[in-house]
Amino acid sequence: MKDNINPAHYQQGGIETIDVMQAKLSPEEFRGYLKANVLKYMTREGMKNGLEDLQKAQWYLDRLIALDANTPFKSRAELDKIVEKHDMLEAGIQDLQEGLLKEMCVPRPVAFRGGRVASRKGVTLEDFTKEVFGH
Repeated sequence: MKDNINPAHYQQGGIETIDVMQAKLSPEEFRGYLKANVLKYMTREGMKNGLEDLQKAQWYLDRLIALDANTPFKSRAELDKIVEKHDMLEAGIQDLQEGLLKEMCVPRPVAFRGGRVASRKGVTLEDFTKEVFGH
């Protein structure tokens, strides 16, 4: 899927262009760069690319927030993938739990003394005890 917010041509050579810029600029210069891009995309959105410009502004704003919070930056696309994987895992766990519950509720044969087999369902505790223990 094509990513117009952070296209592949910014990620060539194993490092993103913005990471090179962050390494070369002072912290103040890099913050200013991020803020300037937020302003650029916010002010042009009504005249140029609309929603895409708002998404680009959000990308730079998220990056600025991560920088100020001293947390690793994750783009919204990356977060969406993480949430999608989480949801798939959660659905799989729920399916397993439902399967186990169904399996636990299915009557299973129980062997009694004397080789007679009966289902647990419908057998009273008294009958079971008499059959197994003889009293």
